[in-house]
Amino acid sequence: MKGGEVVTLQLGQYGNQVGFEIFNTMAHELFATSAPSSSWLSFFRYDTRNRPTARCVLVDMEPKVINQSISLAESSKLWVYDASQSFSKQSGSGNNWANGYLHHGPSIRDRFLSMVRREAEQCDRLSTFLLLQSLAGGTGSGVGTYLTEVLRDEYPNAILANQVAWPYGTGDVVVQTYNAAFTLAHLNQTSDAILTHQNDHLNSICTRLLHISQPSFTHLNKVIAGLTAGVALPASVLCGGCPPTSSPAPSPFGMSTMGPGGYPPAPVCSAVADYLCTVPRSSLVTGLPAAGAIGGGASVSRQVTSVGGITICVPVRLPSPRPPTPSALAAASSSVAPPALALSPVTALADSLGHLCGHPGFRLLTTRSVPQVPDRSVDYTADSWPALLRPLHSMLAGDLATEDRIRAGTADLSNPGRVCRCLSAALFLRGQQYQAVDGAAFQGALQPFGDPRLYAPWALDPLRIYLSPARFRRLETFAAVVANSQSVVGPLEHVLGRAQGMYAARAFLHHYARYGVEEDHFRECFAELEQVLANYRSL
Repeated sequence: MKGGEVVTLQLGQYGNQVGFEIFNTMAHELFATSAPSSSWLSFFRYDTRNRPTARCVLVDMEPKVINQSISLAESSKLWVYDASQSFSKQSGSGNNWANGYLHHGPSIRDRFLSMVRREAEQCDRLSTFLLLQSLAGGTGSGVGTYLTEVLRDEYPNAILANQVAWPYGTGDVVVQTYNAAFTLAHLNQTSDAILTHQNDHLNSICTRLLHISQPSFTHLNKVIAGLTAGVALPASVLCGGCPPTSSPAPSPFGMSTMGPGGYPPAPVCSAVADYLCTVPRSSLVTGLPAAGAIGGGASVSRQVTSVGGITICVPVRLPSPRPPTPSALAAASSSVAPPALALSPVTALADSLGHLCGHPGFRLLTTRSVPQVPDRSVDYTADSWPALLRPLHSMLAGDLATEDRIRAGTADLSNPGRVCRCLSAALFLRGQQYQAVDGAAFQGALQPFGDPRLYAPWALDPLRIYLSPARFRRLETFAAVVANSQSVVGPLEHVLGRAQGMYAARAFLHHYARYGVEEDHFRECFAELEQVLANYRSL
């Protein structure tokens, strides 16, 4: 399968609880109603008893949650965990990032790597590590950060993706802003992609759309599982990308025309290299797509440039025939039945992450999906693609967590001050056979996502579209979008502001000093996050 296998690492209480929900959701989608096929081998393997087994390592400083997750998987009768791939201790990390990062993390390093190595050896082509962790606690944040750095050293060619839970704005862990600041600053230096989920947004989905009056963490985890599975399960890339809008994207390099075949002229490549050299701390652009993977069928090579001792790896387009776009297919459908859309082979998580996080200064991703309906309403929900994609576009452009908050003018791209600008986005459409979709209507529904006003003017190929004819969660149509966008600015400002305020008041510094975290470490992390904020504000 293109993209390779994904090994998941469940870290801490949050990581193990949400990890179970993600695997359980995937198991039901992949083979609850049909025989297993090769499409699920990215996340599962067979054990010695021929049972689907999660490609997973479970770590926590307390055994209770791990034991519960293993037991729940067994009782599902669909899949299991490998119990030998779990590790726990008898004492927690005390909600202290320093305790996890400087004490518990180094103490389990060898055992952890041994389990990861056993899991990796059962992969034909390991592509991605997906780490599930919280930002507020001690094990998920501290141990998770340390183990991410260990994996980067041991597996330098694998993609590291960290899925993190952003704490409630008024959480009950008094030092959660310190923990979150330390974790985000370190992961920004190590990880290839950081998928963020905000508890406040998840709570809104549960109360406003799912009609759950008092959501528990189990409810929130189920929402996260749906968002994650919706973008991680196998899908095919729509060749040719999104149909172009009437106005081309403005060029930051002073060029208003495109090269042969619709590709940027050659000078763009060197201009991109010059821009990347201005980004602090960037020594190598990681997470780039493989040769031939950018765009829809374009031939791609990698141009490696060294400027001032800094190595820059830039994807360079080589002119080649472009596959048919949805607009071309729609035109053809005016007189004949709509032809099948041009799709690439089934792909995996690594492909979308490589597209979304090709720039080293932008790592943070957010996910939105529609529809969000209670289970009892699924059988009565049948949205057309235009009806589904209009609110999703408004949520993306207006930085909204739920579709019921959409108001008139939310997606008014003519007002730059109201647009949540993106660097890149990946749109996932699941359900309904696309051969039966009206070509013109489908093109019209997709077109707003390709509007250049939604993206940074210097972004190349910002949108990629993935399709799957399989239903998701029994819905006839399902759409999700993962974006590398300014949506993270507000939460980052909140965490950084609170952490800096506590630091200025000298609050709780002694909790970290006793594990060896000096005040310089605080200031370095704050500086790192300020740079991240400046990057996203500049989009």
